[in-house]
Amino acid sequence: MYLTFGNMLAAVLMWIILLALLRAYVYKPLSQAMNKRREYVTQQLAEAEALRQEAEAIRAESAAAVHQAKEDAQEILSTAERTGEERAREIVDAAHKEASRRHKAALEEIQREREAALAAIREQVADLVVAAAGKLVQRNLDEPAQRRLAQEFIQEAGQLQ
Repeated sequence: MYLTFGNMLAAVLMWIILLALLRAYVYKPLSQAMNKRREYVTQQLAEAEALRQEAEAIRAESAAAVHQAKEDAQEILSTAERTGEERAREIVDAAHKEASRRHKAALEEIQREREAALAAIREQVADLVVAAAGKLVQRNLDEPAQRRLAQEFIQEAGQLQ
């Protein structure tokens, strides 16, 4: 095959027709598909970024909620501890007051019993003195007999205590 002007012209025309056909039927659809793919990938990246930002916002909200819950729990614990301590102090104070009241009542009861016992002893001593005086008067005793009678009186008084 010889290179002639006609052959070269035919070859150039064929290449031009081939390029026009390729451009019309292959390059444009391929370019459109690539553009659609690029747009799809860009859209997916934008959606992924939006989801990432939303997830980050939710994570931040969750962290804030957890932090707030911890603070609330700590505050509740502190309040409960203070309330418990106050209640314990109230119970201890009430117990001290009750113990003091009972101690005072016991001391008053002891004092009343002591006074009653002393009154009873005085009454018995008075009865004994009257009885002894009556015996002395009845006997008109001599001094040794009076001493014996006084000794008996002292012994009887000692036995009463």
